[in-house]
Amino acid sequence: EVLKSASIYVVDVETTLISKDKYKTVYNTPPKYVCHGWLNVNIKNPTIIWSHKDLSAMFDSDNRELIYIGHNISYDIFIASTLVNGTSKYMFIWDTMLAEYLLTNQIERMPSLEQCCENHGITMRKDEEVAQMMKAGVCPSTIPKDKLEEYLKGDLLMTKEVFKKQRELFYQRPPEWQVMFINQMFFLVNTLRASCNGMKIDPLFVSQNKL
Repeated sequence: EVLKSASIYVVDVETTLISKDKYKTVYNTPPKYVCHGWLNVNIKNPTIIWSHKDLSAMFDSDNRELIYIGHNISYDIFIASTLVNGTSKYMFIWDTMLAEYLLTNQIERMPSLEQCCENHGITMRKDEEVAQMMKAGVCPSTIPKDKLEEYLKGDLLMTKEVFKKQRELFYQRPPEWQVMFINQMFFLVNTLRASCNGMKIDPLFVSQNKL
């Protein structure tokens, strides 16, 4: 059972602020990498890394049971892929934001990590001082390393607990619902691959198969 695999990792990438202009996106105002963290869901202590070179290990694996967990993880994977040129061949992701939307029967639309924690009765672990700094527009690259590390560790630990609660609820749903849920995550993976690697249409294949 892949959702009980030993190769399930929570991933979070911290970047510089994109822009306070709500109409600008990651595509026209690209943020810069600051640091990233990962945490195996079966291990207590997160690992924080300050070099994007180590991100390549995320995408070079041939492990077919590898799952990446994250809150709005598309952003983290997109940033990571721009630094290491590509995504893992067998990558599967569990986006806790999308999962919460599906598990609440589409009531929770784009819930924050904090909202997910509240929904599941999970104790907040985030460094409130850093959280307030970011809310005020302070760029993560200017926050002292020790404080940013504690903030990132809190995010990783909370995301892990949210995933575990969501996984319990997932197994309580009927098989046809589980198939729908997994398909939604696969759709997200495919959209993410297109964003990271681009798209190519084969006109000859389309013509031959009358698509």
